[in-house]
Amino acid sequence: MDPLGLALHGGLDAALHCQNGVIRRDQALAAGVATSTLESLVSRGHWTRIFPRVYSVDADLDDPRVVIRAGWLWAGDDAAVAGSAAAWWLGLTDRAPENIRLLVPSRRRMSGQPGVQIVRCHIRPSDLALVDRVVVTSAARTCLDLVRLSETDNLEKALRTRALTQAQLQVSLDLGTRMRGQRKARAARADVVDNPWSEPERAMHLLLRRAGITGWKGNVPITSNGGVRYPDITFDELKLIIEIDGRAHHGSAEAFDADHRRQDHLVTAGWTVLRFTPRQLADDPEWVIATVRATIARLRSQLID
Repeated sequence: MDPLGLALHGGLDAALHCQNGVIRRDQALAAGVATSTLESLVSRGHWTRIFPRVYSVDADLDDPRVVIRAGWLWAGDDAAVAGSAAAWWLGLTDRAPENIRLLVPSRRRMSGQPGVQIVRCHIRPSDLALVDRVVVTSAARTCLDLVRLSETDNLEKALRTRALTQAQLQVSLDLGTRMRGQRKARAARADVVDNPWSEPERAMHLLLRRAGITGWKGNVPITSNGGVRYPDITFDELKLIIEIDGRAHHGSAEAFDADHRRQDHLVTAGWTVLRFTPRQLADDPEWVIATVRATIARLRSQLID
């Protein structure tokens, strides 16, 4: 239901509940608040103006969700939250955005507001998603836009959490052919074509491709010891697995124990497991690749024997 319909059919309390204590002027009027009453509430400080015609009713103005929602309500139902604000709204990053990037139709003329960047452009429905009653750019468009803006793209998390698929990413890339920064977007798309789920995995994929090592896949499911596992990199024919031990996902005692238990299960099932750290990838990539090559050569010779 659109914001106006929410207020019209649900009333003021429902609109405030669903919108984190934020209300737009036309919503308040549709919910039955008289114009004089609204103006009195604002003038007496009971309702606080966030943006033109958008008010806080005891909302937490330090909450990014409140500010982002208020910005979108101000821009209108045909606008979309984009960039780092969209990434935060979609759960692709925990870092609160420093400003709100809003895409509006090319014909729209809007005055600027503090902390808000207005971008006039053609907005394709396929590049949009409705999430918690706010229109944002899709995960694929959001990540590629961040690349185009030279910001952290969050592609690995988007792939790991299934927020986007490789097919969706390619479609969004193709639709952005004429956009500024498209060369950067194509490069990022190539970086994650093999499905890395973390920045260190992405770096390892790049090392393997540059070394001309083929026959591997990223984060494909394998069955071991009755369970389904997703090794970072798998050479299925050789039964070789490469794991990248980044601190973000392997730092706790529970994760440490689980990693070792998983490796024991894999080795028992006949897999060879190589483990590298992000520091090793950055500081000694030649040794990493030499280790992988030597292991591949040994396993291939065993297949021949």
